[in-house]
Amino acid sequence: MSLEFQDSLVETLKLLRASFELSHFMVVADEKDLISAVLKQWCDISDPCDPPDIIFTSGGTGFSPRDVTPEATKEILEKEAPALSTAITVGSLKIINTAMLSRAVSGIRKNT
Repeated sequence: MSLEFQDSLVETLKLLRASFELSHFMVVADEKDLISAVLKQWCDISDPCDPPDIIFTSGGTGFSPRDVTPEATKEILEKEAPALSTAITVGSLKIINTAMLSRAVSGIRKNT
């Protein structure tokens, strides 16, 4: 994935008018076990005094056989936050109608 794509994601997040620091960025293949492992590592092995507040994933939420990000995410969550996913979808629908095809998943693991 290009630095251009990373910059595009960061710019999109800035539209939320939130102050943040990008601490990690990783491209992961569409493989359920690999996605789950990276999410676990970032939530569990991060500095216990300063875990990441939030992790965003992009892609892999469609309907093709390789779209497994929601399933990988659900696997590692301790608590789901379905209303957060709904709010993201509602906001996305204001921008593009194909957002209705997303299978977004939100939740909490440890302090992330």
